[in-house]
Amino acid sequence: MYANKKTVVLIVGATGPVGSGIARQFAGVLAKDSQLIITSRSKDRLNSLKESSEKINPRITVRALQWDLTKPNTDQFRNDLRNSTTTKFENAIIVINAFDHGNLAHSMLDIGENLPVLQENLNINVLSALTATSAFMELFGKASHKVVVDVTARSAFLPMASFGYNCISKAARKMAFDTLAKERNDIKPGLVYSPAFDEIIKQTFNPELKAMFQAVVDNKEIMCQTGDHVGRVLVTYIESDKFESGNFVNATKEDVPEDIDTTFPRIPNLTVNKKN
Repeated sequence: MYANKKTVVLIVGATGPVGSGIARQFAGVLAKDSQLIITSRSKDRLNSLKESSEKINPRITVRALQWDLTKPNTDQFRNDLRNSTTTKFENAIIVINAFDHGNLAHSMLDIGENLPVLQENLNINVLSALTATSAFMELFGKASHKVVVDVTARSAFLPMASFGYNCISKAARKMAFDTLAKERNDIKPGLVYSPAFDEIIKQTFNPELKAMFQAVVDNKEIMCQTGDHVGRVLVTYIESDKFESGNFVNATKEDVPEDIDTTFPRIPNLTVNKKN
């Protein structure tokens, strides 16, 4: 897919550990005249990632867009993308990686008393994902091969105390992309993994949740250690073009990603929607 076909890749939330790893891995495999578009609210981190990605592959163009996902705006996203490129691409891939866990000290009843916090969380995690995807598909929908990647987790379907904001957002986002797949039979979802455990361990009031995530951190065999690992799994997985709709895939199996069930302790993943 990547070696000899012009591809545009948009990564929403590109400058964190996982997002930057995904960006670097895509930069390493994209064909000449392809384009990597990275977004973040941090201009400095965007510029740094842009420079490092261009060094990895001088044959591609890297565009950096500063987006504030607390205020998602379809018109802004569409215009920014339109102004970034006028080229036609054979492959179009969007990776929705941006995510905010919310306040892990809040119970569900606390969330009900903090609706502005919930609204901002939904803006970052759900509404921005939908607006970015709509804008991207409007501009690059004629590509012969299209993939939508949603970085998700088991909290999309498994409730956990003190994880209210996360569970609400992950579930809503997953359901949105699953619905998209039903509406468009040329789209199908699949998965890879995203680690973000230190903040959870520090903030949660749920001792079981804290112990579970600490066990994952302590057991190096069952978690992805770097964003580059996640990126390699994702790039390899999409290149294989063999995933079935709705699969969760264990990203710790880098060479041959395996489907996983919905039980603990092997936690998160990615949802991939494909359009041919």
